[in-house]
Amino acid sequence: MICCENFQRSHRSVQCQYSHHVNICDIMWMLRDCGDRHAVKVERQDHAKTRAQLAEVQDRLELALGEVDILKKQIQREKAQFEQTLVAK
Repeated sequence: MICCENFQRSHRSVQCQYSHHVNICDIMWMLRDCGDRHAVKVERQDHAKTRAQLAEVQDRLELALGEVDILKKQIQREKAQFEQTLVAK
């Protein structure tokens, strides 16, 4: 958010740049637009961080799912060996 000091400084600089008096509403709109651009920039940065975190979590999840598949196959092999041993006795 833009503080009163920045607003007053901007108001004075606009008055100095132009020979006629500028409407305060125009200045407020200019400051609001500047704040909106900053908010969009921050939102994009946050979105990039979120995407990076998502990619990291997806990698860990894929690794965990791969380990689960390996363990399932190992259990199936051991089960089959156990059943063969029971049948052989």
